Amino acid sequence: GVRRLPPLRRRDRLDFAQVALLSYLSVWTHPLLDTLNTYGMRWLSPFSGRWFYGDTLFIVDPWVWAMLAGGVVLARRLGRGKPAGLALAIVTGYILAMGIGSWAARGDVRQRAAASGGAVARILISPVPVNALERRVILDDGDRYRIGRYRWLAEPRLVWGGSVDKNAQHPAARRAMATREGAAFLTWARFPFFIATGRESAPVVHIVDARYTLDPEAPFGALSVRLPPAGASAGNGGEGADQAVSGR
Repeated sequence: GVRRLPPLRRRDRLDFAQVALLSYLSVWTHPLLDTLNTYGMRWLSPFSGRWFYGDTLFIVDPWVWAMLAGGVVLARRLGRGKPAGLALAIVTGYILAMGIGSWAARGDVRQRAAASGGAVARILISPVPVNALERRVILDDGDRYRIGRYRWLAEPRLVWGGSVDKNAQHPAARRAMATREGAAFLTWARFPFFIATGRESAPVVHIVDARYTLDPEAPFGALSVRLPPAGASAGNGGEGADQAVSGR
C-alpha cells in the first residue's frame, strides 16, 4: 500500500537556490558533454542544421562515470563535498587530455596521409570504449573510407585495417537517398556508405555510418531501405518505399 512519508527534518530541508542551480547545471552540461563525443549537437537549430562535434569522449565514457560516481560515494561517506569537487577536477583534466590526444592524433594522421600522397579530405579520430590511449581512424579517401587504429603506446602508431567503398553513385543508392527516411538519415550520418542487396529491380539499400559500424544490419548507425520496383510510383518524395529502420 501507500504510506505517508515522514516530514523532512529541519537540517534535511532542501535549499531552493541550490536545487535550482543544480537543475540548470544538469540541463546545460548534458548537451555540452554530448558535443564532446562523435554524435554531436545542433546548437544552431532550428536556424541551421549544422552539427558540432568534439570527437573527444566516447558516447558513454566509463572513466567519466567511474570518477564522478566515486566522488559522490566518497562525499556521502565522509559527509563533506571535497571528494566530489576533486572528482570534477579530475574529470575536467581527463577531458582536456582526451581532447589534446585526439587533436594531436588527427594532425599526425593528416601529415602521414599527405606524405604518402593520399587525398586528405576529412579525418575522424574517434575515441574507443575503455582504452583512452587508442583512437579509431576514418580517412575520407574520395570514393572510399580508409579505416584504421591510432595507438599512443604501440609501434607503429597508425595501423590501417582496410577500407570500404562509399558506392554513393550507385543507382540504387541514389534512389535510397531520395526517400524521406534516407534523406533524414543522411542529415545525421557523417561518414555514410551504401550497400545494395536483393534483386536489381527492387533492391534493399543499406545506408551505414562508418563512424559507428561497418555492419549493414547493425542496430545502431545503419538504415535499411527497401526500394519499390524500378518504374513503380514511390509516392511523394519516396514515401511509398518500404523502409526497415535500424536505430539512430
